[in-house]
Amino acid sequence: MTPRTWLIVGHGSVGSSMAQRIDSAGDHVLVYDPAPRVAVTVGRRLERLGRDDGPVDLVLSCVPPSVAAQVPALIAPVVRSGSLLLDWNTVSPEAKQAIAAASSFEVLDVALLDTLDADGARPRVAISGARAEDHRSLLESLGFHVDIAGHEPGDAALLKYARSIFMKSLEGLALEYLALTEPIDRHGIVAASVENNLGKQTMEFLALLVSTNRRHAARRAGELADAVAVFEARGASIAVAKAVVPLLERAAQVWQRPDAPAEHANLDELIVYLENHL
Repeated sequence: MTPRTWLIVGHGSVGSSMAQRIDSAGDHVLVYDPAPRVAVTVGRRLERLGRDDGPVDLVLSCVPPSVAAQVPALIAPVVRSGSLLLDWNTVSPEAKQAIAAASSFEVLDVALLDTLDADGARPRVAISGARAEDHRSLLESLGFHVDIAGHEPGDAALLKYARSIFMKSLEGLALEYLALTEPIDRHGIVAASVENNLGKQTMEFLALLVSTNRRHAARRAGELADAVAVFEARGASIAVAKAVVPLLERAAQVWQRPDAPAEHANLDELIVYLENHL
């Protein structure tokens, strides 16, 4: 198979992880990000997007939600009518629809439904778009489990937000629970009881949520707030998730303190810090 050329727009944790997957699959990787949050070590970084850099076959958009709508115009010099934009951003279904409407090329709505932080995992993604089924194998070849959410951009985004209502609320509970029990459950009595009911895998996942909250707290707080707004606009009652939003926002502020543990600090250090500051 002839190697394809990918352009990754936005080089944070998702962009860097995808660059590695794409490179390992044997495709070419270009990266555009004026201020990459993660150093570009895989692929060729572009300082600007010009016609000499295209045309590219595939574009992966994984930028902050606030600038997601700017990507179609940004990549215009390097794409052609047959290019495919994989919109990986966590934005509302309406935003996904607007991005598709503003594009002269095909847009595939991609919703990540698992963490990319777990080693050896085959993360789940949901995709939607007119030719979503045709593109299933593309993401499967990069190591993903792929589900088809629908035929319209925004169908996958809505499922992503539904997942966020549960997962981000669970993350808030994990932060509070571990910070609460850290000073009083020195012998692990409560932890053993909870694990007996929920299982070891669940307890390990709660710990993972705390560790990754250190890196992604601000993004996750914003994502949950957006998800609450979307479902409230549809008439749903989202009381628990709505109450968790301020907690995640507070955690994001806590991690910005000068004395906060480093992003890759061990779990015990993170929990002690939360116990004292959350």
